[in-house]
Amino acid sequence: MHIGLERLLSLLRDAETGQRGYLITGREEYLAPYVDATSEVDTQLIELASLEDDDRLQQRTLAALRETTERKLRRT
Repeated sequence: MHIGLERLLSLLRDAETGQRGYLITGREEYLAPYVDATSEVDTQLIELASLEDDDRLQQRTLAALRETTERKLRRT
């Protein structure tokens, strides 16, 4: 699970970097990392959930992580 969380964090950083580049410059090519990362975030969350499908506490934690992630990505 640790590797999956690291991958999710990396994707979120990529999305944030792309978003920031676009907001600073207004140049659409900076959105490419954002688009690429956001398309993979949901897949990564599903993979994490499947690793801990028998642990209710982990499932609640992952549900909160999913909600926070979706809220953060909707801000764009």
